[in-house]
Amino acid sequence: MQSVDIIKCFSPDILDGYFGLIKNLERRCPFDGKTKELILLGILTGKQSEHGITVHVERALAHGATTEEIITVIVSALPACGMGAVIKALDQAKELLDLSEYKKTIERTKVA
Repeated sequence: MQSVDIIKCFSPDILDGYFGLIKNLERRCPFDGKTKELILLGILTGKQSEHGITVHVERALAHGATTEEIITVIVSALPACGMGAVIKALDQAKELLDLSEYKKTIERTKVA
């Protein structure tokens, strides 16, 4: 049983209200899907939301975001959120990203 199932059993009107809020916000959002997901990814980096990072990296990729864009958003949170939040977000995101180019660069710098 997932936690959301507990909420659904306990008080389905709360869950309906939550998802209704999300739908209303989406209707009012002036941003395209990729931009919206990247913004949410920056926010979730600061909140250190492991589940949120995973969900919104997947959604950003589905909306056409590149690995570089996703990493840029996460690393850009550094001044506001700190190294711990950024490292935690990268740890979550790296499982979903194509890091082959970065791995080559890292290997070259280790040899030098």
